[in-house]
Amino acid sequence: MTAKYNLAKENLTYYHQKDVGILKISGEDRIDFLHRQSTNDINKVDGNNIITSVLTTPNARIIDVLTIFQHKESLICITLPFRGQSTYEYLSGKIFFMDKVEINNFSDEFKIIDIEGITSTSSLANVFTQIPDLDKFTILEKYNGGYIGGQKGIINELSYLIMVNKNGFSELIEDLTNQSIYELGSKTREIFRIEAKVPGFENELIGDFTPLENKLNYAISNNKGCYTGQEIIARQVNYDKITKNLAQIQLDQIVPIGSKISANGKNAGLITSIIDSPKFDVIALAILKRPYFEIDTELQIAENNNHVSGKVVNISKH
Repeated sequence: MTAKYNLAKENLTYYHQKDVGILKISGEDRIDFLHRQSTNDINKVDGNNIITSVLTTPNARIIDVLTIFQHKESLICITLPFRGQSTYEYLSGKIFFMDKVEINNFSDEFKIIDIEGITSTSSLANVFTQIPDLDKFTILEKYNGGYIGGQKGIINELSYLIMVNKNGFSELIEDLTNQSIYELGSKTREIFRIEAKVPGFENELIGDFTPLENKLNYAISNNKGCYTGQEIIARQVNYDKITKNLAQIQLDQIVPIGSKISANGKNAGLITSIIDSPKFDVIALAILKRPYFEIDTELQIAENNNHVSGKVVNISKH
């Protein structure tokens, strides 16, 4: 694992994001429609901008986190893994009879990969004719169509999201491999995700938590009209009601996901992700109650009569 970790640290790699959903929202009311369903200001999706917005329940619990951009007369929405069909059904059920909106699920027509690693774009320039900046996208001129967008990385500050036609996927992978851009394994990627303190779709970006508890502040507009869950989110912001937060903790040893955490004998939260890092040893993500998410807070986990110690840290660049 150490060799794979170091290779990814020092080189460009790609990761195939399997099972993500891809929805297309068309019609003249598309922006107004998604604007009232999600947390961010969808009017910002103009030109070649990319934004993130969250679908939430009336209690502000996470349904899905969407990566959104606009091409021609359609909004392209990339969902979290395994949420494509359920989000398609959820949004379809929100269309009023007067809405001029059409939603299509074309997840089977495209594949998504992330390119992570060193920030030099020299190798990428041999594959793509245009390299976008952060939160911008451009059109793929090869591979039967698609898009490339700049996004925050988990290894370095900038990475790239590629949405490629499934019929051009093999050609793209061949071109990346010819530039010595190799596949990043899921276990190695998980190490980098947890080190970067990025919430994952399995245990953090779920219906147990709100966007603000997962530090998705960048995906929330505080200056827009009503949307589902807004009242709870506004209360969390305006009245300092964010009583839980995503935290990074360092532990003596691996413990199961879901392990309960205590501090000074009181319930402090639970483990949501955990790995053994070649650089930082055992690192976990946890949702912790206030005030236990403060840096250097001492924590304890009792697991099978074995007491594991840890403390809150911040090794991430995020």
